[in-house]
Amino acid sequence: MADIKSQPPIATYNIDYTDLLRQRAILKLYGAKQASYYGGGGGTYFLSDEIIPTEYGTEFTEGLAGSGKAVDVDFDMEIAHAQVLEGTGICQINYILLGDTNVYFKIRIRKVSGGVESEVADVNTARTASQQRATLLIDIPKTKYKMGDTLRVTAEGWTTTSGVGAGAKFWHDPTGITDAGTPGDSEFIVWMPFKVVE
Repeated sequence: MADIKSQPPIATYNIDYTDLLRQRAILKLYGAKQASYYGGGGGTYFLSDEIIPTEYGTEFTEGLAGSGKAVDVDFDMEIAHAQVLEGTGICQINYILLGDTNVYFKIRIRKVSGGVESEVADVNTARTASQQRATLLIDIPKTKYKMGDTLRVTAEGWTTTSGVGAGAKFWHDPTGITDAGTPGDSEFIVWMPFKVVE
């Protein structure tokens, strides 16, 4: 009989579905923001694999007419077991415009290891002058994460405005609860293709 103490620990994973053709385990993650109360400001952004109520969304405006990156939000999750991220990821983002502006979002997948951030993949929404729900495919190259590394999903909002105070708001409440002005569901979701390291 084998000595139980000599056996490696069994890692369990909360997988949403499997891609059998590509041999990938797909994990659905929600962008969320810790807050003491809705609309309270401050708070920490994070990735959650659970549907929990959090701050509705993040609003941003340009102080001057012109164009540029108006917001840069990092949603983080610490990796508990060694993983390989590879394949086609999916991102869904919902946002509305505020004032005379148009906007696009850049979604970045990143790895943070030992305090060093590295780029993995990115994709852009179309530039638009109206409220939007965008669903994007992200081609993710083979990237190894070790225990203690951070999976980071960054949402950057880029605007072109013709007046002070114009901007946009994007939503990140995993429960789908909306406040006035939402275009529909208020989730910010990424589906990540993982292969467990053996």
